[in-house]
Amino acid sequence: MSDLCHVTEKHAVRGLRGSLVLVMEDEPLILMDIVRTLKGAGAYVLRARTIRKAHALLAERKIDVAIIDVNMGHNSTCLSVAEDLRTRRIPFCLYSGDLNEAGEFISRLRAPLIRKPASKRAIVDAVARLFQR
Repeated sequence: MSDLCHVTEKHAVRGLRGSLVLVMEDEPLILMDIVRTLKGAGAYVLRARTIRKAHALLAERKIDVAIIDVNMGHNSTCLSVAEDLRTRRIPFCLYSGDLNEAGEFISRLRAPLIRKPASKRAIVDAVARLFQR
């Protein structure tokens, strides 16, 4: 299966249409839901279920914006990917439902936050706002 999910123009959202969005999420069902949501808004989507895959995609592709899960399992966080995105000047937002444990870490990253669980509208709106930064 390709990492690149194709655009559907049916419900394209201005700003997202034709953009390339990286989504880093370790939970397959959550990842699938975010990918469908962004595709429905007109974006191309690259998926990364691991930190290593996210770094590889950042090195290979010209990504416009990203959504990254804060806790990637096995005591791993998104820190190295967030730093890579900042170095490349790619706007990103964080996606987390673990605000009690990760609250201080999240605030140090100084990035917009989508709280899990999030509605499709909240995800699309947060990503669209990244283009205004």
